[in-house]
Amino acid sequence: MNVIKINLTSILLIISISLPNAGFAAEKNNQLENALVGELISSLESKKYSEISNHISKIKSTGQTAIPALEEAIRTNDNDLASAYLVNVVSAIGGEDSTKVLIQSLGLPNKPKTSMTALSSIGNRPITFMVSTNQINYLIGTIQKGESLEAALAARVISRCDYNEKTPAVLPILDRYKKEIPKKQENLTVRGSYLSPRAYLLNQYLLSFLSLGSEAIPELELAFKNEKQTEVREWIILAEGMVGKPSVANDIKELINNSTDQYFRSIAVRAYARSAGSTAVPFLESLLQDEGQSEYDNLPNGKAIYPVRISANDELVRLQLKN
Repeated sequence: MNVIKINLTSILLIISISLPNAGFAAEKNNQLENALVGELISSLESKKYSEISNHISKIKSTGQTAIPALEEAIRTNDNDLASAYLVNVVSAIGGEDSTKVLIQSLGLPNKPKTSMTALSSIGNRPITFMVSTNQINYLIGTIQKGESLEAALAARVISRCDYNEKTPAVLPILDRYKKEIPKKQENLTVRGSYLSPRAYLLNQYLLSFLSLGSEAIPELELAFKNEKQTEVREWIILAEGMVGKPSVANDIKELINNSTDQYFRSIAVRAYARSAGSTAVPFLESLLQDEGQSEYDNLPNGKAIYPVRISANDELVRLQLKN
């Protein structure tokens, strides 16, 4: 018993000594990160661009521990451009805590650039937590009233909020999708995509339907039934394919064969594979020799990109992994 008492006493003594030191170290780290973020903001506001990259490198080197300081600065700083820049830094750090800050940066008062940067930065990140009502309302409002690309990105984000009820998002996404289909999007610029700007934009909605899954089917079926415009009906069929509705597979295959728009066809290939499942393989293999080339991007060596071939190959790989 005496040995046990001595050991427990020793352990308690060690804990009592080490805890204050740990707290001091944490406080010291917080002071360092706050100072680094403050230096970055100061350089941004004074436009000392030669110093900015150095400050960013120092913040990134601290990793996840810098996120609380960045979050506070984004939320409390009055400079919208500086806050947007800080959002980019948070995005580069990565991780779930980083994603939470990006979500929390949506809809900050008087910070449209910050919100748009956060929307763009979320990308394909998994959203593995409950999103607040304020952020959900911001996303739905952006889908309904935002600029074309902003609305499409908001649709992508809200469709992947897996810990929230998704049904309220279906109709706003579908309504905006239908409004965007007839637009030519001639003034829209998208970097780094081999799709046309219009196809890229509409594909964001199709990816949203993919994330929404079967919950979107009733509204899609009703929209198709009531729609009179042929082009809008065709894009609704693609959305039904993306949510895995088998009965539209042959319709999508026919659209692929008959369309002269290679960007539409490239997207349709993915919808076809989702709806047809493993039976899509022979047709997908036949598309690996498709001759349509992208006008919007090339490979680094200057060679052409073939959008339909890329989609067909991607879907063949996905089906093979699935099986």
